[in-house]
Amino acid sequence: MASSKSCARCGESLKRPEGISDAQWARRKFCSKACAGVRRNARDLDVVAMYLGGKSYPEIALTVGVSAVQIGRIVRKHGAQRKLGEALRLSHARPETKAKLSKANRRPCPAQVRAALKSVVGAEHPLWKGGLTITAGGYLQFTNSPGNGHHAGRYLHQVIAEFKVGRPLRAGEHVHHRDEDKLNNHPDNIEVMKAEEHARLHAETNQFWQQRAN
Repeated sequence: MASSKSCARCGESLKRPEGISDAQWARRKFCSKACAGVRRNARDLDVVAMYLGGKSYPEIALTVGVSAVQIGRIVRKHGAQRKLGEALRLSHARPETKAKLSKANRRPCPAQVRAALKSVVGAEHPLWKGGLTITAGGYLQFTNSPGNGHHAGRYLHQVIAEFKVGRPLRAGEHVHHRDEDKLNNHPDNIEVMKAEEHARLHAETNQFWQQRAN
C-alpha cells in the first residue's frame, strides 16, 4: 500500500504515520485536524438551533458534514450545552439508545475482564448496584461508590484499555471503540490512540456515512 497520498480537502501530501494499520491508513483522507474539521453545510447558529431542537452531536455531524467533536466545540462556544437531566432524558428516549441499553443488559462480561475487575471493585457501599452507570454521552462509568476504589468516577473503557496495554493512559491519548458501540468494551473492540488521530478518524467516518446517505 502507498506510503503517501493527497489530502482530500487541500491537496497537500499526506504521509502514512508509523504504527497504523492498512485499514486505518485507507480511511485517512485529510492531512490535518483543520482540514478534517472544516464546516461546509451550516453556520454556527444553525448548529446550535439543531442542538437546542433535540438533536445529538453525531446526528448534527451527519447533517453538517464534520465530526461530532467539532459540533461539541461549536455548542460549547455559544454556551448552549444542555443540563444533565435534559441530556439524559433526550438520550434515553432515542430508540437506538434503548436498544443499546437492552443489549448491554443481556451481554455477558468476558471472563478475563471480570477477573481483572475483581481486584478494583467491591460491595462495601450500601448503595452498591454493580458499580456502573451510563453517562449522558452513552459510556459505562464506575460510580463514586467507595467500593470502586481508585477507579471511582472513571470510564470503564479507559480502565479496560489500561489493563490491555499494561500501563496508565498518557496525556493526549483516547480510547476508540472500533465498532462505534460505546457499550461494547470488549478488549478486542477498543484501541488506544492519540487524541488528534481519534478526532480525525471520527471525522472521516462521519464524512463516509454522509456520502453514503447522499
